[in-house]
Amino acid sequence: MKTLKKYFRNALIVAVVTISAHTLNAQNYMDSESAIVQLDTVSVNSNYASFEKMASNIATSTNFKYRKALRKAKESKNVYDFSDGELSEATILKYFKKAARKADTVEGFRNYFYERELSFIETLDGITLSKIYIRIRPTTFNGYLDDLEQAFGSVY
Repeated sequence: MKTLKKYFRNALIVAVVTISAHTLNAQNYMDSESAIVQLDTVSVNSNYASFEKMASNIATSTNFKYRKALRKAKESKNVYDFSDGELSEATILKYFKKAARKADTVEGFRNYFYERELSFIETLDGITLSKIYIRIRPTTFNGYLDDLEQAFGSVY
């Protein structure tokens, strides 16, 4: 019985040493045979969330003041990277204002950006885009005239 225990103990020690040596050799082989893999560079739009937050703030604001927002944007100097280049927050606000001034509907607002190939608008969903139009349109002269017409009726 004692010889059987010694035999199992010796066999267990030999097995552990063999497995350890085999693992060590495999690790050394992996270290010496490592290969360098070159991957394509992928640009990640890291400021997508901050742009969407800025647009969401405009869309959800109950009393949006364009001039105040433009002043803050100029002071903050926030810049957003898009596929067609960098745009500052102030420039984006100016685009929103110009599109709202030229468009009579949300569809016209959206088309303004597509006609000028401004791809940053594609990152916004339709609801946010329509809310932005609704917030910015009254800050334009044509929007002011629309509000007067709704309040007092058409003069024509």
